[in-house]
Amino acid sequence: MSNSHPPPLARRRRPVLVRLIMVAVIVASSSLAVAVTAVLPAAAAGYQDWPMFLQNPSRTNATTDPNLSVAKASTLKLKWAFQTGGPVATSTSIVGTTAYIGSWDGYEYAVNTGTGALIWKSPSLGITTDPGCFPATIGITSSADLVNGVLYVGGGGPNWYALDATTGAILWSVYTGDNSQAGAHYNWSSPLIYNGFAYIGVASNCDNPLVQGQMLQVSLTTHQIVNTYNFVPNGQLGGGVWTTPTLDTSTTPATIFATTGTLNDYTQTQSQAIVALNANTLTYEGSWQLPFVAAVSDSDWGTAPTLTTGATGTPLVSAANKNGIVYTWKRSDLELGHPDPNPPLWQHQIAIGGAGPTAGDGTIASGIFANSTLYFAGGHSEINGHGTGGSIGAYNPGTGATQWVRQTEQPIIGSPAYVNGMVAYGEGNTFEVVNAANGQLLYSYQLPASTYGAVSVARSQFYVGDLNHDVYAFGLPGTTTTPPADPNCPATLDPGLATAGPVTCQDIRNPGVAGSESTTGGGLTVTASGAAIHGVSDQFRFLSTPVTGDSQSSVQVTAQSTQNTQPQAGVMIRQSTDPTAPFYGAFAYPNDLTEGNPLPEIVFWYRTAFGGTSLELTKLYPAVLPQYIMVQRVGNFFSTGVSTDGVHYTLIPGSTVDIDMPATTLQGLAVDSGSSTNTGTASFANLAIGAPVTTTLTPQAPTHPCPTSWTCTDIGSP
Repeated sequence: MSNSHPPPLARRRRPVLVRLIMVAVIVASSSLAVAVTAVLPAAAAGYQDWPMFLQNPSRTNATTDPNLSVAKASTLKLKWAFQTGGPVATSTSIVGTTAYIGSWDGYEYAVNTGTGALIWKSPSLGITTDPGCFPATIGITSSADLVNGVLYVGGGGPNWYALDATTGAILWSVYTGDNSQAGAHYNWSSPLIYNGFAYIGVASNCDNPLVQGQMLQVSLTTHQIVNTYNFVPNGQLGGGVWTTPTLDTSTTPATIFATTGTLNDYTQTQSQAIVALNANTLTYEGSWQLPFVAAVSDSDWGTAPTLTTGATGTPLVSAANKNGIVYTWKRSDLELGHPDPNPPLWQHQIAIGGAGPTAGDGTIASGIFANSTLYFAGGHSEINGHGTGGSIGAYNPGTGATQWVRQTEQPIIGSPAYVNGMVAYGEGNTFEVVNAANGQLLYSYQLPASTYGAVSVARSQFYVGDLNHDVYAFGLPGTTTTPPADPNCPATLDPGLATAGPVTCQDIRNPGVAGSESTTGGGLTVTASGAAIHGVSDQFRFLSTPVTGDSQSSVQVTAQSTQNTQPQAGVMIRQSTDPTAPFYGAFAYPNDLTEGNPLPEIVFWYRTAFGGTSLELTKLYPAVLPQYIMVQRVGNFFSTGVSTDGVHYTLIPGSTVDIDMPATTLQGLAVDSGSSTNTGTASFANLAIGAPVTTTLTPQAPTHPCPTSWTCTDIGSP
């Protein structure tokens, strides 16, 4: 049966209290779909599965976990990486200890969540090739939904599949459309499984050509299409559903919300729209169409609707368009039996609109609703005159009022995920975790390639795929090592700062000779071994304290022993004590004979990614001790100044670098001897580590003065 604009059935919305009670009952049964209004209670014990795209049919994209927390986020590490045969643009689905991953190679994979080992690889589910699209060949983009031992997923070819979740064998399939270059169909949409039926969106590959947008209702018993809803009239094209349908069980019967794509004829009323359908009969209940004046050149809705509630319990639904605007409606206004003539409840611009999300335009990242807060992310952002590659923000779901916004260097294309007070996402090729309460960065990890797929969370791990063919799992370390007690470790690294944090003195990467400290007459001497602070892994002695936000850390290096080739001593800001962690540092050398420099110097090093190669920014030569060194952090910009009096600091040209590090870092003194088998010493005075930024690093005076009536300044910190 095909439906386009039949009259609606009478509807009744359940009271909010009843709906919340029903959620608790529904969660207990894996065979029923869940319609939640917020994340499950934080006190819930045990692991929660992530069995489908955006975690649940309400597409709230949120969960709980017994182990993950804001306090532990800085200790996250890469647990494993699993390589498929193609780019991974899907979201990982997790049930029990098995993760299910689709790839653009056309295969679905089952992987052990604990080890990353392959359990099975499905038969080929097809690929779609169209030289007129970019990329020209793609496989599986649809994220799987696992119900009662069956894995439902859109294939990379013309079919939609039911797989045996234990073996990956194909149980049955449904034809969704001709995926040849002429036919142009493609299974972008992830499925909705509810009440014995699958609901599948139909769209074109890349609008080349367009197809007729549809919603299919497939019986899980007969494996037949029982209803088809056409979003544009027969004979017309457009209105494709390449997002994922959302289920609202607070009405009787339940409601399905779907967002649609390209408007291909000005008479179409359900293209570039949000549409409500009766879940039982797939008949029309209402809609709202993006006004022509608000559209960009390709104003698809690329986000799944997110069910939310207002402060008084009013049922709401939110979605974002490629124009970069988040819209929120009362759900009841979209169930009137005709197009909603009113404006949305609220709307808010979160990104600069445009037709190319992969280039940073607009947004196709679906939202999060958790703990009475709505989160949305997107591409190019401009806030108070400051433009960036992307952003993520927290908003009042009932009013759209901004609670916080974090601007990111790269666009956020895949949907973020929420767990236990944290929001995780991929921005460009970087996986990040931020504090959901304020947007402060808690953890970051640079991946080999960009991320397109949504983040998933289950079994105390975050999962994200990239275009380098891999899926990555980030979790807590299996064991933690407490540095041995050190009675000589100083109580503070800034005697003048009342709020200075605790100090930890430890050797990084187990050098052959343990380090130590001693304090005499107000001076601190560090004895250390260690090969070096550069390359892909560091070995040194680290005296550190946690510091949050913008800061300046300074010290006077008074003396340094000479041994081995290149011993180092100075100030460091570091993401963690992992030997491969990102860092920024300014280190004194007693000489640099390898480059023919017999006098002392200061060299500036940094690393941007775990396991990445350290890079030398620049050096100051000569730099005869004693020397004051000050490292400043302002946002993600790190710079160094030097001084002979500890008051007036000169900015070292070329020492400024942009490193995406968490809000809280480890800052302090770093010393190595240049060898792991013997020790060297470095002496320090006037420690002031982790203080607020109060000092101006004055640029060096130019060799030639600026001409009269001209303004001369360096751009981009050369």
